[in-house]
This record gives sequence, structure tokens and C-alpha cells, in this order.
Amino acid sequence: MPAMIRAIAVALALAMGLPIAAQADHTYGALAVDNEREQRFGIAYSYRSRDDARSRARRECGRNCSIVSEFEECIAYAADETRGSSVFGWGENRSRRSAEDRALYECSRHGGRRCVIRGWACND
Repeated sequence: MPAMIRAIAVALALAMGLPIAAQADHTYGALAVDNEREQRFGIAYSYRSRDDARSRARRECGRNCSIVSEFEECIAYAADETRGSSVFGWGENRSRRSAEDRALYECSRHGGRRCVIRGWACND
């Protein structure tokens, strides 16, 4: 909801004596990666709590997965497609494109030769 409309709605609710529920100013996301092969991953986004985002990312990834990052804007996950490689990287930034660029850079920096974006997400 745009800020002006939200402010008007809150002012009207207060004037009418209605209770106002607290609303989070931002949402959370998390990235989980398979601990053994780094092939499976899970990205959760637009959750109201860090714990909910972390739980969803782990469930999406599956067994033997760990949270490698929490984010409040955008994230991307890249993995090396070279046969037998377990190299990966991720990047966070304000935009999808910048997060993808960072993920590809991190994957290459860790030795990846054929890094590709496997997933991305931006919080609302």
C-alpha cells in the first residue's frame, strides 16, 4: 500500500477509535544450500519473520541443507555446471540484475568455469 494511502487509513482508523495492528516495514528472505553437493537449494522470500523465511528455505532445499544467507532485498544463486564441480556463489543487492552479477562473480571467484544462475528472488 503506498505510504500516503496508508497514512490516511491509519489517521481515519485512529479518528474512529479502531485498533491499529502493527505492520512490518519490510520482509525477509533466506537461501539454503545442500551441504554435500551444493546442487540443491531453496530460496524463500517475502516472509514477515526471519525464522519463517529460514524454515521455508530449508524445506524447499531438502535434507542436509543449511542457510547460507538471509536477505532483505534481492538474492541470486549461481552454480558451476562443469561436470563434478561443487562450486557455487550467491549475491545480494537492491536489484535482481545486480544480485545475479554478484552471484556469478562469486561462483567464478571460487573456481567455477561455467557458472549459471540457478535461482533468484526479491522481497516485496
